[in-house]
Amino acid sequence: MIAASRMHDREYFYKYMPASTAKLVLQSGKLRWSSPLLFNDPFDVPRTLAAGSTSNDIAKATADCIDAYLDQPPSDLTDFDPRFRQLLTLAKSGLPQELRAEMRKVTQETRDNPKIQASLLEDLREHWKQQVPMMRILCLTESQKHVAMWYHYADKYRGAVLGFRCTEEVDSCFRIAKQIQYLDQKPDVYTDHGIARLLCLNGMAAARETTRLATLTKAADWSYEREWRIVSYADAGDVGLFSDWRFEKVDLAFLYLGPQVSDQDATELVELAHHYPKVSVFRTSVGLDRELHFRRM
Repeated sequence: MIAASRMHDREYFYKYMPASTAKLVLQSGKLRWSSPLLFNDPFDVPRTLAAGSTSNDIAKATADCIDAYLDQPPSDLTDFDPRFRQLLTLAKSGLPQELRAEMRKVTQETRDNPKIQASLLEDLREHWKQQVPMMRILCLTESQKHVAMWYHYADKYRGAVLGFRCTEEVDSCFRIAKQIQYLDQKPDVYTDHGIARLLCLNGMAAARETTRLATLTKAADWSYEREWRIVSYADAGDVGLFSDWRFEKVDLAFLYLGPQVSDQDATELVELAHHYPKVSVFRTSVGLDRELHFRRM
């Protein structure tokens, strides 16, 4: 796993789960990190980049993108592909119209000859195809009070929520969680012009930005989840599409028992929680005010 260093100021994150899963987590001291291929939401993290796009589509979009950059060159060109960086550096210097017209020919050649963009697109697609199975993502949320999430992820209120502290005592992975951005428009990895913008970057920058856009953005409809994620990659020797990775005992801060958890599950979960020195256990109830209430046991 990647080493941790604090990237936010939050104290706690939470994870909803059925009682059976919570018992496995408490018994093993491990959480499951999954490849996006196991996610049940087909709109979450694309399996294929630019699905349905052709090399002609991407070539035209790239030419349009370069034209726009020539008109308004970005202030920072560090991450751009060297070919485009040189072109845009010249454009920033203020070019005579004759030279600008010559530069426009480059974009026209891009439109007329999609082979170069096809090769770049194929390289990006192949890189992504290899990366997705190796990704390991842990999904978390900011609150233990999401009624819909209790229903959908915690077995219709019969499960539990585990709360994890972002502790300084150990090198806690929870300190490097990143917040999901909820967007009204599709991120670049889903559109021709978005892919074109990525293809204008150098290989490292394109891969980094593709991963960020694909794993840390979701449609605005999901904003109620207030999700955060930790994105890592499988260790050498890991097989399959998930890894069960250990967390420190001091990481576990809270155990919330669902309002409809069975007596047997509650008893077993409380017993397992005794093995964690800094955990507080709460019973959850639904009040007449239509709010969730938490009573410390």
